[in-house]
This record gives sequence, structure tokens and C-alpha cells, in this order.
Amino acid sequence: MRKRNVALVGLLGVALTAVPVSIAVGEGDDAADPSKIDSSVVFAQLPSARPPVKEVPADIAEAFAVFGKPAAQKAETSTQRSEFGVNRTLGRNVRTATGRSVVVLPGDGNLCLRITMDSGATGLSCATLEQATAGRLIISQREDDDAKVGSSIGVVPDGVASVTLTSADGRTSTAEVTDNVWSVDGSTAKSAALVTANGATVAKVDVP
Repeated sequence: MRKRNVALVGLLGVALTAVPVSIAVGEGDDAADPSKIDSSVVFAQLPSARPPVKEVPADIAEAFAVFGKPAAQKAETSTQRSEFGVNRTLGRNVRTATGRSVVVLPGDGNLCLRITMDSGATGLSCATLEQATAGRLIISQREDDDAKVGSSIGVVPDGVASVTLTSADGRTSTAEVTDNVWSVDGSTAKSAALVTANGATVAKVDVP
């Protein structure tokens, strides 16, 4: 696999204090399998490898309705261990309101988000279920200038209808939620507020 020097940041929270990190990047066939993504480019200690889940855990299915959709591919039993217990055959494909194609993947006590970047490379970020239900599973693809964000994509739990993004200068914008996922392009957002259909803000999180 070829490594890429990509400014892709997100939350890696499994068995760790939540910290922004550079996310592993892969290409080609390896990009479809989280267990094969090159973890050497993740600058944080990963949790111990574990077997993949055999089905979507009940607590994840209850919090994220996207798993009521058909799986991205036929479910298979795998013995390939990974740091997050992810079973890629249980992933759900989502096309966001801005046209981004992503995959939401269930793991052992955590949730993962896989995105395809503008370059065609693939990035993966994971968070504990607690962090994911708080709206903290977000990936941002930054430009070389760290002050800019080319795109941000996040996962939110059921009940969140939109996300209000606020930039450093106080400007706000709204991102619609589709199948538990929101996305925005060309944004310099620094924070995100999770908003219900009746306009109530249920949480506020930082955008990495």
C-alpha cells in the first residue's frame, strides 16, 4: 500500500482519551477493508486487535437508524482481527446531502466512518459508541493551510435533523442530516451544534 501525506483529521477515541489525530489512509482494495488500512500513519496508540463483530450490536442499531438499511454487501463471517472489531460487510452506504459517499461501520463497542477523499484515497476514523452518540465522530479534510477545511463529515444519532456549524469568525451555516450523516464542503467550521427537528440543540462539539 502506498502512504499519502494527507491532512485528514478526526477523532480516534477507542480506549483512549479523545484526541485529534491523523487518520489512516489507503487506496485500492485495501481501502475497502479497515483491517488493512495502514495504521502506521495514525499517531496514537491503537487498542488491541479483536475479532470483528458478527452482527450489528443492538445498542448501535438502537441509536443509529442507518443500520435499518440493507448492508453494503452480503454479510460474511470473518476471522480478520482489527483494532476496532469492525466487520466491513456490515457497513451501510450513505450519500450525504452534499453528494459525498461514505460508509458507516459497526465495531465492537464503537462506530467507524469511512470516507473517500477528493484524491480518491480512503480515510477511516472510529469513536466509542458514547462519543459517536454525542456527535463526536467527525472527519475533516484540511487544506495545507491548517486554517482551512476542505470538507467535514460527521455521524449523529437518531433525533438529530441538522447540524449548525460555526466558524472562528462567528459565521454559521446549516448541514442537513441524511441517514445519520452530515457533510459540508468549503467550510472553516470550528464547532457544530446538533439540532432536532423542532429546533432544540441537544449537543455542541468541536470540529477537528
